[in-house]
Amino acid sequence: MNIKERLVLSQKHEHEKFGDIYTECVNKGCDLNFIKSFSNRIWFNPVLQTKCFIDHKARGKLDYFKERKVNKFEQWKIYLSTLIKLRPNDDKINEWKESLAVINYYEETGRFKDSAPFGFWIFGAGENEYTDILIKQNGENSKVINYLDNIYEAIEKNCKGTEKRIIEIRNKLANNGFSEQIMKCDKEFIKRYKP
Repeated sequence: MNIKERLVLSQKHEHEKFGDIYTECVNKGCDLNFIKSFSNRIWFNPVLQTKCFIDHKARGKLDYFKERKVNKFEQWKIYLSTLIKLRPNDDKINEWKESLAVINYYEETGRFKDSAPFGFWIFGAGENEYTDILIKQNGENSKVINYLDNIYEAIEKNCKGTEKRIIEIRNKLANNGFSEQIMKCDKEFIKRYKP
């Protein structure tokens, strides 16, 4: 079997597996290239991709898609709804439903659902940026930074994800007499990274 024959066979298998999804999405106004290009993300990490779309929408970064009949954000919603309808027993069904719930919450309230501790999702920044602000504001040899040094390895080990680590850093410091430093750091972090 040569390369061209393999490609034809691969496309045939893809159509057999996803053809009904593609057809429904296209009939609802989606671009097939968009659907295919985001197929890995909708199967492997739909909630994170949904949050990225909402964050970009909030920042106005999706505006240049408006000239399309159905913009990127709307296509993503159609894709999610189609999968929920056509693959109700898939292992990812709860993540697709959660993704739509996140979108609906944003469209109804203008706020980010489950976005502790700052009320917005953190993209392009993390605990390193947060601790950098703490260091600049308080000094490398300050009590707050020395305390953070002693607990940081455990936080890094036990907390997965940027938001969880920042929440834990803030909680540990606040519970050990550093509330004032946290409040000051929060203000600067929000100023820099809020959409």
